[in-house]
Amino acid sequence: MIVHDVVQGSSEWWDARIGIPSPSRFARILTASKLAYSKGARPFVAELLAEQMLNRPLDYTEGDTLWTSRGSELEEEARRWYAFHRDVTVTEVGFCTTDDGTVGCSPDGLVGADGGLEIKCRSAKKHMACILGIEPIADPLQVQGNLWVTGRDWWDIVAYNPELPKKITRQFPMPRFQEAIEKHLGAFLEEMDDARQALEAMGDVIEDGDELLSQLIASIWAKTTDG
Repeated sequence: MIVHDVVQGSSEWWDARIGIPSPSRFARILTASKLAYSKGARPFVAELLAEQMLNRPLDYTEGDTLWTSRGSELEEEARRWYAFHRDVTVTEVGFCTTDDGTVGCSPDGLVGADGGLEIKCRSAKKHMACILGIEPIADPLQVQGNLWVTGRDWWDIVAYNPELPKKITRQFPMPRFQEAIEKHLGAFLEEMDDARQALEAMGDVIEDGDELLSQLIASIWAKTTDG
């Protein structure tokens, strides 16, 4: 794992994420229910390649709103509360990538040498649904993705509201998730490489009926339906 020294939400953080799939968007690569390769992977390939070619994020938004500012304040408060409650050291990090730099994640914190942290500060209604187990605190696929990227042994998930009961749950790597992520991310990254090479070969102007384009589409369709 490589830790990139950037501040989450900063322009440097956005730049570090250009063209890189992250666990918050793994649902576009594999389905959460059956852990199969998703049909949404094809447009996601196109989106990430566009970012790489333009060298800028497509979903960048500058400046904070009232709600995002409040969320950031609560997240910091929650991080301090968690560290005190569990008597642990939480290290804030900007962006973590695999050693080859192809996949990355933005943890809410790394805990000691073995753990990670995901914090959710929701509305009172959503928060209580999480506390009572009606809804999950965090997307399991995202949490398992964070574990896969970082190689950590466990991940604590915190539901935090300063005026209501708090909840901490711990997830460990689940073999069926880890195997599916490994398999489908590999296929996804192969598709990105195939598409990038084909685009480079085709140049700036692509004519209808271009043989390379047809081969590219056929290749992506085959991998998408292989699932």
